[in-house]
Amino acid sequence: MPHEPMQDEPLREAMEAYRPGTDDPGDPHFAALVRQLAADPELAERVEELRRLDGVIRGAMQDVPVPEALAQRLLRRLEEARSENETGGLCADTNLQAPPDGWVPSGAGWGTFERSASPLRRRVPYRVRWMVSLAGAVAAALVVAIWLRANRTQVFTPSAVLEAATRMFAAEPPEPAYLLAEKPAPPDYPFGHDVLEMPETRWRWVAGFLGGKAVAYDLMGPGGCRATLYVARRTVDQLPSLPPDAPRPMTAGCSAAAWQQESLLYVLVVDGDARVYRNFLDHSRGPLT
Repeated sequence: MPHEPMQDEPLREAMEAYRPGTDDPGDPHFAALVRQLAADPELAERVEELRRLDGVIRGAMQDVPVPEALAQRLLRRLEEARSENETGGLCADTNLQAPPDGWVPSGAGWGTFERSASPLRRRVPYRVRWMVSLAGAVAAALVVAIWLRANRTQVFTPSAVLEAATRMFAAEPPEPAYLLAEKPAPPDYPFGHDVLEMPETRWRWVAGFLGGKAVAYDLMGPGGCRATLYVARRTVDQLPSLPPDAPRPMTAGCSAAAWQQESLLYVLVVDGDARVYRNFLDHSRGPLT
């Protein structure tokens, strides 16, 4: 009569752990597998394919080094997280001991163990270790990429600053604003001394200004000319320390200029030409750049 096939799970465990050319063929744990291999050439070929795959992965693991102590660092962090979760609901027991070799948690109570049902499960072939290492490396790479993305500071050129400020000036909807004479603006975003503070100057928070937040000071000059001074805590290279005398003409009839004073970035956008722009500057402080 044909040989009754092994159950799927025990067969899979035996095939994963079986090592031809060693003492495994005589091991009682592999007796059923050895019998099936002798009777089933297709199964024997599958086991041989697994051995070849192990060899390929073994070579790949040797050629591509894993970052130093990566596995230990990941396991240590996972253990710390597990300990934190456990201590939140269980009291630490300093008398708990690690289980003996071949024993696993029994489920009968905290700190109790029983002998493993299948010693074959303790064997981990190269491809399993490789997949675990690969998964750990990928997870670590994702964590690093996310951290870098979260902490990355985007670099802007002076031209990009003027263009971004002009787009915001032309497109931003009305937002709650406070009359500067009634409510002071945040001291970390000062109005500065190079722009005239008009009687009806208002300030408001704006989000998404060059990738961060800023304070916008809305100004109304002579003849009802509108302007906004954006103040952000950001550094942009190649900017003057004072507002230039000649702004850069922008789209929609606007003019804009930017300057840097220590860690503060100032951008003035005016609805008008260079003459209108200069009406918003404080000329009493000396010549402009």
